[in-house]
Amino acid sequence: MNLKKILALTLAIACLTMLLGGCRATESPAASGPASGGVTPDTGGTDAADNTDETPDSPAGSELPPQTGAVSQGITDTEILIGTIAITSGYFAFIGQPAYDGLKACLDRLNAKGGVRGRQIRLIAYDDQGDIPTGKAYVEKMVEEDKVFALASMGGNIVESSLDYLIDKGIPVVNMLASGDEIYSESNPGSRIFPIIPSYKLDGAYLATRVLHEAIFGPNKDQKLPDDAKIGVATYINEYEQTILDGLLEQAALEGATDRFVVETVAGDTAHAAIQKFKDEGCQATILIPLASEWYVSFMEDAQWEVPLIASFGSSTIASYIPDTYREGRPIYATIWSDLNSEKGVALLDDMMDALSYNPTVDEATRQFYRTQNYCVAGYCYGLTLAAALDRFNQNPDLDLTWENFTMLMESEPFHWGDTSWSYADGRRMGIDTMALFEYLGDPEALTESFEVIRTFETIEEIMAK
Repeated sequence: MNLKKILALTLAIACLTMLLGGCRATESPAASGPASGGVTPDTGGTDAADNTDETPDSPAGSELPPQTGAVSQGITDTEILIGTIAITSGYFAFIGQPAYDGLKACLDRLNAKGGVRGRQIRLIAYDDQGDIPTGKAYVEKMVEEDKVFALASMGGNIVESSLDYLIDKGIPVVNMLASGDEIYSESNPGSRIFPIIPSYKLDGAYLATRVLHEAIFGPNKDQKLPDDAKIGVATYINEYEQTILDGLLEQAALEGATDRFVVETVAGDTAHAAIQKFKDEGCQATILIPLASEWYVSFMEDAQWEVPLIASFGSSTIASYIPDTYREGRPIYATIWSDLNSEKGVALLDDMMDALSYNPTVDEATRQFYRTQNYCVAGYCYGLTLAAALDRFNQNPDLDLTWENFTMLMESEPFHWGDTSWSYADGRRMGIDTMALFEYLGDPEALTESFEVIRTFETIEEIMAK
């Protein structure tokens, strides 16, 4: 099994698992905090120059405001305070510890290279024990008592429960995603909520567009589905799946194809009945919205149903499949927002390893393990984004260290992640908005498996044009 290929497509599931697991937050990984679950801050920092284009002296499209010496909260003469909630204790520590280490490594590296105008970045971190009301209380504590400059790496459910509060306070939040669609917007000027991963609704739209327009079907995988082909859609009932389904059905409606999608809710053994219905109705492909696919493919195998399967980006991991149920007549595809197999993707992993060398709590054996650890890569992604934004203050020394200027710098240049990029310019708050498509390839005899990216990063409009 090619571990690089495993990693290349597993970032999304890391973030989804953090979200669905309740996002227990983090104390300092090196020590437990007070019995009350209080803060045990760590310091850190990262050089994020490789994450952005060369930043100009003046942010694009704006005049440089004069520096007045004003600062927002969380800025002292020696420090910049950043708040976070993630998982470093209890059952979900296997998710949160690597993610926290990836985030912290980026900030450690920036600190080692001088920080932000001589100030060191200090992480203030809490463990909410997976409880949303507790997490919300910690968010308010970080904003009002600890007076952090910005929040980062927040679980989507925590952001959503605190969204009105965060908007009212106006504090910047650099976040991965949310289960609903509330934090995403095509144009929300002045918003200080900065998502990174594509919205679930956008993922649903991509699923519909790929299945309707791509020539990946037929015996040679080079044909489009017939214009009247039915597509079975299996989903659960929860906010995450509902949001993806909403995006899928909205896109289907735009294309006049709503009646081609047969939607069934699956839970446990009801999947057998749903698959049988899809089979009886002559569906020529199926879309799976829930995270893991191995159970669904096994049920398809039981029903002797061999049609192409397309899954959401939450299934972009080897763990979502099993090679002994792979069949040539049942190709498996999934959307992805990140490909770390490419030359630029491998360079990102190399850079993450460099950043981790600045984190004093990560020993060499753990650092090497993290190269193939999707949760650490997820933490590195938002750590790199935050560090790149903070480093723009170094590139623009005449700007005051304020929330307003942080927002302007977030919007001033695109952010880059391997082969894709995204921009917050003009109030855009969609995060990454291009997605690729991979094919899972399994060998039932050798029990080996791999991924192959078959469609590069494209917009929905580019796919529809096919």
